[in-house]
Amino acid sequence: MYEILENPTRMSRDEIKKEYKGKWVFLVEPEGKIGCFMKSAIPIVIADIPWEGYDAGIYQKFIDDYESNMDLSFIPCESVTGFREVI
Repeated sequence: MYEILENPTRMSRDEIKKEYKGKWVFLVEPEGKIGCFMKSAIPIVIADIPWEGYDAGIYQKFIDDYESNMDLSFIPCESVTGFREVI
């Protein structure tokens, strides 16, 4: 299941990680230096799996309306390499 946040506000990376533990988060307007960890961003969509709702076109509006975007996964089984770890 995914949720589009009604009144999103800028949060630090640590706040996002704490608030959305176990979720995938689509963010807009990330702040930070290129090649370094993002310092803060505005979470827009929270989902149980990456890009959930993509087929419905929910992300295109945000991609069009904001200059930059990114996503973070705090799902426990997600891997940086794209492979899922079997526990």
